[in-house]
Amino acid sequence: MVQLHLEWGFPVHIQVLLVLAFTVGWYCIGKFSRFFSERLFVSYRKLSPIAKRDWDIRVASNAHGYFQIILACTLVPAYWNEIFSDPYAFNSRAINVFLAGATGYFIQDLIMMLIYYGTPIFSWSAVCHHVMSIIANGTALLTGYCGVLILSVGIQEWSTPFVNQRWFYDACHMKSGLGYAINGILLWFVFTCVRVPFTYFLYRVIWPTIDDCLTQPTYIISALFGTMSTSILLNLWWSWAVTKGLAKHVLGVGKKPKKDQ
Repeated sequence: MVQLHLEWGFPVHIQVLLVLAFTVGWYCIGKFSRFFSERLFVSYRKLSPIAKRDWDIRVASNAHGYFQIILACTLVPAYWNEIFSDPYAFNSRAINVFLAGATGYFIQDLIMMLIYYGTPIFSWSAVCHHVMSIIANGTALLTGYCGVLILSVGIQEWSTPFVNQRWFYDACHMKSGLGYAINGILLWFVFTCVRVPFTYFLYRVIWPTIDDCLTQPTYIISALFGTMSTSILLNLWWSWAVTKGLAKHVLGVGKKPKKDQ
């Protein structure tokens, strides 16, 4: 079994406090969104109460997305050698902050979806993604295993701002504009050229060190391969849905022909 370097991270009680602080912080961002959006956006004031709550939740989602993108794109190059040479045991306080921020966000957002079960805010695919992410990030944070590996997965969050922007365009009745089409193309690019191919990156990291991987505790192996499998299936599903939507909007595939007058 590989030797962990727990002393490189925060103590467990600090990690738990970080998760709680981030959970409250992401929730507060949603609350602040309502205060500012009500005053800045005419379209926001015209939305239904549920749509306003969805808007606020997506503002927090964007904040978390940028948080993960900035940290992942900063730390992954810095820890590039460790990702390939020591993906299971390497740890650091910066990784702890990344994992705590992600875990806190997914806990907060999962609670919001469960509260609004039966509304457009709730999504089974998002529930599966969030549960998977809480297990992966929480396990890596509290045990010290696979932290740098989970960190590299944060690069996939490039899709989040585009997903939310698509919803904002729709809520503001701007689906016919050029911005909506460009956002859709970029969304498709991120899913098909970043998220789906990222599976190969994980393979390149894990397969050469598979012997070390199989020496990890059973719950670590289960969490790692369980979350990877779920991530692959969700990415393929979302990529197909985005491709279908892009083809329908840009190319007119699937549109019903207009009846002759």
